[in-house]
Amino acid sequence: MGGRQAFLNGSFLVEDEAVVSIYDRGLLYGDGLFETLRTYRGKPFRLDAHLERLASSAAFLKIPLPFKKEEIKEAVYELLRRNRLSDAYVRITLTRGPYGPPARCGKSSGRLGLETEQATLFIVSRQFTPYPARLYRFGAKAIISRIRRSPRSVLLQHKTLNYLNNILARTQAQESGADEAIFVNTAGFLTEATVSNLFVVKEGQVFTPPVSAGLLPGITRQAVLEICHRNCIPARENNLRLIALAQAHEAFLTNSLMEIMPLCFIAGKPIGDGRVGDLTRRLRGLYREMVRKELGL
Repeated sequence: MGGRQAFLNGSFLVEDEAVVSIYDRGLLYGDGLFETLRTYRGKPFRLDAHLERLASSAAFLKIPLPFKKEEIKEAVYELLRRNRLSDAYVRITLTRGPYGPPARCGKSSGRLGLETEQATLFIVSRQFTPYPARLYRFGAKAIISRIRRSPRSVLLQHKTLNYLNNILARTQAQESGADEAIFVNTAGFLTEATVSNLFVVKEGQVFTPPVSAGLLPGITRQAVLEICHRNCIPARENNLRLIALAQAHEAFLTNSLMEIMPLCFIAGKPIGDGRVGDLTRRLRGLYREMVRKELGL
């Protein structure tokens, strides 16, 4: 049978046949994790780092990883081969798994305990669709979300399936004619955007909020910090007030799919001169060079 395939709990299935239980806790409670990554000419960039983060978060949440990291890695490559993909989007999703049907659950039915039959892990892939070219040429526009992040929330450091705050903030951005929304925490410090990490540039120095502010330690975020270190570009984590965006000469966003995207407007006002900055352009080039070298392209 033809059609795009997915990996589900050890089997490769046509996507329409890859189904999970209606009792799966990922569906019922958002009890799970996911990783999103990008491939270049059939090679995933920093797959090991994504799997390390997935395993670390699974251990923290006490979700048993049903496969070894090497087995998941092999499944990703096999899925890319089966779907004949080169430049691709890949998503790995892990949930705590389903309760058994109520007749077999007994006293566990409807409770928030950790008892499940087994964890669920599935992987999907599709052709990568680039972000609009205008966002890299002219820069993205963002607003400040009305939603405040708590720096005490340990979940913000993990890529969980609980994404409603991000969805609400992204909706606010779209209704305002913006591309992204930036979160500020309850202490008044910048954290991250709905699907990306935030960097600001001032006087040739690169700053990004620390994980302790309440954000996900992004894989691309770490890559950018490494690039800065290797190229003697001053860069550090630092708590940043909202005024830091107004005073910045440049700003940019990062994630595995967008790579490095210039951020040129915040709440309708220009960041710096409102154009893509020289350092942002340089870092974008250095990032692509890192990808080529690490993947042997």
